[in-house]
Amino acid sequence: MKHQTNYILIFVFGLLIAQGNFQILTIPNNTRMLSLANAGHAMNTLSSSMYNIASLDASDRININLHSHLYPANILYFNTEAVIPFKNFNCAFNYANLNYGEFKDSESNYSFNASEFLFRGSIKTQLVNTISFGTSFNYAINKISNQFSHALLLSLGIRTQLDNPRLGLGISINNLGKILDDIHGINESLPTFINTSTFYSPQNFPGVLLLDISKFHNTDSIQIRLGLEITIKDYIYLRLGNSNNALDLSDSYSSYFPGISGGIGIQSQKWDIDIGFFNLESAGIVTGLSLVYKK
Repeated sequence: MKHQTNYILIFVFGLLIAQGNFQILTIPNNTRMLSLANAGHAMNTLSSSMYNIASLDASDRININLHSHLYPANILYFNTEAVIPFKNFNCAFNYANLNYGEFKDSESNYSFNASEFLFRGSIKTQLVNTISFGTSFNYAINKISNQFSHALLLSLGIRTQLDNPRLGLGISINNLGKILDDIHGINESLPTFINTSTFYSPQNFPGVLLLDISKFHNTDSIQIRLGLEITIKDYIYLRLGNSNNALDLSDSYSSYFPGISGGIGIQSQKWDIDIGFFNLESAGIVTGLSLVYKK
């Protein structure tokens, strides 16, 4: 069983550009972020945010969000979230699952499943007119066959923006916490990281330029993610993104567009629909679909 467990971890971590265990805490958690290469966490219009809860949409309507991403090798991510406004703050509650699928040992024919689960409660409030603060409390589960590890985590974020020029800045520290139970024989660590983000909307340009920079505590590398969101007729959004992280997956079989992502969003009074993709080079393509119902 030990060799089976190690095989899964090597496979999964290589495929998803890992920064440690509990990948469900680091991958894009909605399709808008997927299509922007996970850039844009300084904005205040996100239906769901893992990298900076202060960027959560602060509308006065209840939002019900459904997000689903299909990774290579039929790895499936599903996230459902409810965002509820109150007088001076917004609360969000969500459940997410990252299902790596079924595995079989070629020698014993033993079949087992590997999955990650996340339960999260978040709160965002406005400190002053232009500054918002958010925090989230997370309970994460890592499951491989009949072995489990559990973690309790805390994330904090703050953001601000100017309206003229339209410029925003956000900073957050994510996944502070403790692993309560390790999977037997594996030295696990949490993907704790600091994320800095900014956006700028040039005058007379129908879009937003996005930049996020992340530094994980257990790696020496820095993730740089760029995004562009263009508005067409106030209800259609074209998105492009790129991440230096995907360059690690480039090889002789790679395309000319390493780490490129893209998608389209359609907004209406009641529904938002987002479709997107992310190119993981030789590992394959990630596709995503999000539905947001505004009650």
